Amino acid sequence: MESLFVLIPLAIVFCTAGLIAYFWAVNHHQFDDLDSAAHSILFDEDHGSNIDPAIAASIDSRSNEPAHQKSPHD
Repeated sequence: MESLFVLIPLAIVFCTAGLIAYFWAVNHHQFDDLDSAAHSILFDEDHGSNIDPAIAASIDSRSNEPAHQKSPHD
């Protein structure tokens, strides 16, 4: 019974925090456009790489390395 004196106010605090977070998200237009992110994945146009050429070369050189061989000490 004594635990209810802690759990009920704690539940009220969590519900209040959830409502505050929800109304903040609505007021900051977080729910305005839910579909464009999903459609952008399907209709992504490749306009060239935005990666720095030095980084791209580093990635390519790593992918061509042979698999790591265990040394006798491993």
